[in-house]
Amino acid sequence: MTQDPLSPELGRLVEQGRARQAQQRAMEASQEARLRAEGYRHLRVAIGGYRGSRIRRIVLALMLLGPVVGGVCLATDVLPLAYAAYAIGVSWPMFFLYVFLPPIASKSALVAEEAWARSLPFELRGYFETLAADPQPVVRLMFEVTWRAGVRPPDATLVLDACRAVDPAAQVDAVTPRGLRITSGEISGHTGIRHNRVPVYRNHRIPAPAHALVDTVLATLHGSYPIETVTVARWSTAIDGRQLLAFLSSQPR
Repeated sequence: MTQDPLSPELGRLVEQGRARQAQQRAMEASQEARLRAEGYRHLRVAIGGYRGSRIRRIVLALMLLGPVVGGVCLATDVLPLAYAAYAIGVSWPMFFLYVFLPPIASKSALVAEEAWARSLPFELRGYFETLAADPQPVVRLMFEVTWRAGVRPPDATLVLDACRAVDPAAQVDAVTPRGLRITSGEISGHTGIRHNRVPVYRNHRIPAPAHALVDTVLATLHGSYPIETVTVARWSTAIDGRQLLAFLSSQPR
């Protein structure tokens, strides 16, 4: 069946609509790529805060090397005194770089963290997604624990007491025959750094309590009460001024 020819005006509208759709798809793809890149950076900073950052170690070494070289120059005649001033002067920018540089993990650190997650006797879900999420001022972690089929679940008080050995503010709720939920204490994302008068938050403190609960409590609990899966998520417990401003600006006047 042949289609009737379009009028010039309708043809222009169709072409404009197709161009708008292509532009919208390109914008969405660009935004998705940007969000992936930001998430990957948040992930590396979070793991670097736990496993250490090679870049920060190098900067720290250069910062400490400056005064050492300067002291040697002043104490001996091996090098001119100008080298002492140069060496000590280099340590100052290294100091500020060390303070403000985020603890970005190396690829080997990422591989080590992934190997840790795979080595657990149960499936760990949502952990890396949680680390890659947008940092918040204060968060709590939630661990949804699912028992293997046929397991008689432990008493919730027993699990709570075990959790509070590593996290005194932990809570246990949503207890069912198939699983339960463990909620951690508050975890701060504050860094004490401001960029353009806006606080800078990071996920660098999340891995440590997650490792403590998974390695010390859940892995031990698994020996007596086999666990099938552990799903990690988080929720923010503080109001972010940036998010509040964006919310208020989006409301109708």
